[in-house]
Amino acid sequence: MDLRSEVLTVFLISLSLSLVFMISYSVYPLAVVSDIQLIEKYLPVTYVLKSDPPLKLIVKVDRKQGFACIQYWYYWNHDGFELRDDYEPIFVYVKPSGEIHALALRIHYNWRVKFEPIAEDTHVIITFINLWHTPVNNYPFDLPNASLFIKYSLPYEVTNPPEDVNPWNIVTIEGYPSLKVLVKAVLISLASSSVVTCIYYIIRKYLLK
Repeated sequence: MDLRSEVLTVFLISLSLSLVFMISYSVYPLAVVSDIQLIEKYLPVTYVLKSDPPLKLIVKVDRKQGFACIQYWYYWNHDGFELRDDYEPIFVYVKPSGEIHALALRIHYNWRVKFEPIAEDTHVIITFINLWHTPVNNYPFDLPNASLFIKYSLPYEVTNPPEDVNPWNIVTIEGYPSLKVLVKAVLISLASSSVVTCIYYIIRKYLLK
């Protein structure tokens, strides 16, 4: 094999390896994270009334085009003074990079979305502020009855939620991977492969005579 063929082979091999790495890393890094890891990593920090803790937590993970939505459904057996099942959904949306993309809360059957939620690292802060379990993305410390709240956690169950809600109708995401991401991955791969090939050519031609 002559030097030109060797250089071309090295370039094609390095380009292939670089493309596989760049596209897999840039496009779908969340694909290798299990549902349980996502649930634990983004589990909300919750505050509730001491006298009214939730009885159950149901969790489901949805994935779409590299993004993830972790649905946390908190359950009580009453809604205010009315005895009936009350599920309060907290949806945490995660970017392919692992950053929190958005938080969706349902207040009186209306969805509210925050794109920069208050959080402790990857754990959004949720306070259920009354007997109707209205969720807010904040600490309870400034409330007039702050002393009545406690930080509360409970075991979760991974299963189908009580309601069939499409999370991607609440928070829409752009097509991912975007053309911009793919072009960037290809350009970086071409540049790195060119550097590797040049180094190989110099070593092969001038240092290994």
